[in-house]
Amino acid sequence: MYRHRRVIALVVLCPLIALATACGDDSRTEPQDGVGGTPAPAPAPQVSRLAWSQAAPSAAVAQAYSFILFVDGARTPFTGATCSGSQVQAGFECSGPLPALSPGRRVLEISTLDPGSRLESPRSGPLAIDVGTDGRPRPLVSEGEGPILVPSMACATETPTECFTVTVIATNVPPVRRLLPLPDGRLLILGQGGAVTMLPSGTSERLEFGAAGAGTAVDVVDVSADPDFGASRLVYLATTATARDGRRTVSVVRMRELADRLGEPATIVADLPASPGGDPAMSVGPDGRIYLAMPGSAAGRAGYSGYVLRFTEDGRAAGNDRNGSPIFAEGPVRPTRLAWDAAARLLMASAEPGPLPVLAVVPVEPGSIQWPAPRTAVAGTMIAPATAEVSDVASAPILEGSSVVAMLARTADGPAVLRLVTVPGANPSENALPRTIPLGPLTPSAVAFAGNGDPMIAATRGREPGAILIRLQRIPPHRAR
Repeated sequence: MYRHRRVIALVVLCPLIALATACGDDSRTEPQDGVGGTPAPAPAPQVSRLAWSQAAPSAAVAQAYSFILFVDGARTPFTGATCSGSQVQAGFECSGPLPALSPGRRVLEISTLDPGSRLESPRSGPLAIDVGTDGRPRPLVSEGEGPILVPSMACATETPTECFTVTVIATNVPPVRRLLPLPDGRLLILGQGGAVTMLPSGTSERLEFGAAGAGTAVDVVDVSADPDFGASRLVYLATTATARDGRRTVSVVRMRELADRLGEPATIVADLPASPGGDPAMSVGPDGRIYLAMPGSAAGRAGYSGYVLRFTEDGRAAGNDRNGSPIFAEGPVRPTRLAWDAAARLLMASAEPGPLPVLAVVPVEPGSIQWPAPRTAVAGTMIAPATAEVSDVASAPILEGSSVVAMLARTADGPAVLRLVTVPGANPSENALPRTIPLGPLTPSAVAFAGNGDPMIAATRGREPGAILIRLQRIPPHRAR
């Protein structure tokens, strides 16, 4: 059974001109001239419909489904809900009349029921509505926006099909730069301008590092946690400082977390000269060392430009033991993210144009004879056209030393999409398996993996200023049929 529907929660409110005939007849018989005109009959009741797109292998299968409506979690048969034979990009067009709803805020969800097997799908993404005293529901959306579309399921465009249910974790989150899952299950969100939010508490603060000189702008561009965070509570931040004359420097600041707040800032790597464009990417490796990818210049590498630097946990140079240099490896000109695969190899994502790898791997081996360490392209991660870029990347271990890597890939003529790449444990330059997972109207901005391996994504919706956090849960293949 193709039992999981891709519900797009879209309230069709009445009266709308295009749907006025579906809303009941509001005509009245006017009183006759003179005394004692015939009383006007009461208008037919207003009927609002809930419409969505239903994933199904065929129109006949979609039309055989029945549906369950959940109102504030209360389960009721969705009487009158039907699917047409009209196919849209996300499935088949379905709709049903909403029952009478009490005034106030209500949350609607739908599940799909197959009458043959009696299997029921997970619920759709929730839709919040406001029911007025006139009984008419209105979607709770930002002013000027239409109904918010959140897919309840996302499937790979490649064969074999790989599908995920979509669950909303949080809404109205400030614009997200990085997602950092902490070992204890909490989620640290790095926003634009140095804002840090901790979930599930929602504690938020804007980090300040004291005076940086007149006219100097400081920004927090990346964050990583100590591998032994449970004991140390240490978090590392990569910052940039731009002077009034355009000169830029990069620093690494270490802070300690306590009760969902960061304090005790200590600059352990200070004022590294940086190119005018692009931001650094930073990660603390499984070895406890700090890896910092410096932005480069199209004119070529100079100083630390375009290299990955390595430091000890207290900021001492650790790129090459023989000459005391912090330079560890060749890096991309426009680094966007550093991550680690299951074999403790460094993954580097980039947004540089041209036929260069958007995802590369560097083995982290002590005593390597080649310095700086070279990077090798991860097969299957190149995206057409050549101007494509990767804005974020995360990795999680799977079976036999292999990893699944989540990339947010963007092209110049389209929004970012989620790509999952299986990176083999033996040779990452061979046999990588890429899959594209469309997210419908959501534009992803950051990605991470939860502790159980579920991808978590921050995304924007239309012109909304904030972000939504979603979690993708893989559907076993035998249940997605």
